[in-house]
Amino acid sequence: MKAYKNILAAVVGCITGVVVISICEMLLGFLFPFPAHIDAYNKEVIAKAMFLMPPVALALLLLVYAIASFSGGLVATLISGKTKATPALSVGIVLTIAGVNNTIVLPHPVWFNIINVGMYLPFAYLGYRVLKQKSAVITS
Repeated sequence: MKAYKNILAAVVGCITGVVVISICEMLLGFLFPFPAHIDAYNKEVIAKAMFLMPPVALALLLLVYAIASFSGGLVATLISGKTKATPALSVGIVLTIAGVNNTIVLPHPVWFNIINVGMYLPFAYLGYRVLKQKSAVITS
């Protein structure tokens, strides 16, 4: 039964991360909209537009990804019972794969790609550690 709980925790953690990313990307779209003449359904045009985005928009996007990964790790840890980091790390791995796929499909600046690939796993683990430490403080 514990294995099912951990799998459920990882799946719900991944869903949480994706929902956070989706909502925050939509909000970022309001703050930093593409120019009106850009066709949002043309991948080549969007890829070129990514390099025209201000660096602060890309930095905020990285912050969104960090928050999403942290949230996913936190939720996975809560559901799994705070015993092991495996569900949270699974969330980090899945989000890393999704992040790599995103940078392949829509090219981003090199600095963005480097940070993007290395951030999901540590932030998902941080979500685990925060709850693990909090439960250790409460029980002592």
